[in-house]
Amino acid sequence: KLPLLMAHLDTVLSLCPKENYQKLGTSDFLQLVNGQVKKSEKDKIHAGFDDKAGVAAILMIMSKSDMQFRVLFVTQEEAGKEYTKYDRRGGRGIDFALETGFPHVCKHTSWIIYLDRENKSDIIVKYGNDDKPNRPRIRLCSKIFEKWIIECSTAVDHPMFVIKSDNIADPYNIRRKFENLDVVNLSCGFYHEHKNSDSLNIDETLGVMKVVEECLRVGFP
Repeated sequence: KLPLLMAHLDTVLSLCPKENYQKLGTSDFLQLVNGQVKKSEKDKIHAGFDDKAGVAAILMIMSKSDMQFRVLFVTQEEAGKEYTKYDRRGGRGIDFALETGFPHVCKHTSWIIYLDRENKSDIIVKYGNDDKPNRPRIRLCSKIFEKWIIECSTAVDHPMFVIKSDNIADPYNIRRKFENLDVVNLSCGFYHEHKNSDSLNIDETLGVMKVVEECLRVGFP
């Protein structure tokens, strides 16, 4: 069994018309200021660091690591109005995966890290809301796994902490389908997701990458 790293490929496009995407490639659109990637003030475009940051981080880990792990990128995590399973906005891509090839993948998966959380230090180990009957609050991983993630983050001097979230995302669907599979959602350095003011802190993304690499190196006992 091998670890599985995950992120989603789609972004919220309601604030970013396709004709404006060409600006993303111009030299004056994205600016690096004290480690923070910001858009120029004149450009009101949603860059979609949620979850381009997660995808980029995993691709970079792949490019410079000789450790063995699997990677899965899914689509339509943000497909809100078209999808209501588990009373959530989004998730069509992971649901399709769960009903097709993903069960085979999970048989050969030891644990999952999903990089799709704002901030630099959040660890999501519970999702759901007991006030919503179709998506009760559940634990995504064992307490031992939770403790191990925290220890790995401390070991590489990028401490991460468990926080509460009443929302749900792809890891929720995964855990409900595979109750014995440990999965967490980690921060990857983006802020103000789904807004034109979204931004990315590269240093924080690199810090979380160090945490993920430590998890891969050490392995869950």
